[in-house]
Amino acid sequence: MNLSLIVAINNKQVIGVNNQLPWHLPKDLQHFKKTTRGAPVIMGRKTFESIGKPLPHRTNIVLSQTCKVIENTTVFPDLDQALSFSNHALKSDDEVFIIGGSELYRIALPRCNTIYLTVVNNDLDGDAFFPESLNSLHQKNWKTHQHLSHPKDAENPFDFDIYTLKKTG
Repeated sequence: MNLSLIVAINNKQVIGVNNQLPWHLPKDLQHFKKTTRGAPVIMGRKTFESIGKPLPHRTNIVLSQTCKVIENTTVFPDLDQALSFSNHALKSDDEVFIIGGSELYRIALPRCNTIYLTVVNNDLDGDAFFPESLNSLHQKNWKTHQHLSHPKDAENPFDFDIYTLKKTG
């Protein structure tokens, strides 16, 4: 099992405000959908609530101490149990994605091998943050494997870059 993390942050490491994404970037949403399609996704309860329903064409795993049953999802009280389930249910080379929120990113980051990181070029404020910046990741044994730039356009109001980072150490 390959544990990966996918996240969009801005220049201030913001990932959310009021339990929602602070920007709407259709090209980045397409990247998220293409990257995670067919794979298990692990998310916290608040992230699941912000999405509002299970993501189609994925195995949805929700971490929650309070929710016991959520339709079309599997619920676990902690990341270790979710990963154990994923490890037993999958082939060893399958990719599992951590998709948020901030506390789950903080806990899962040391266990991940790959990060799909979108950096949105804005300084919007928020109330949920990713624990690391791109520069700090580069200083902590992460190397850019792929980098794609997307200029703003009529549908995407901000420039953004998508990085694929691999752990080196």
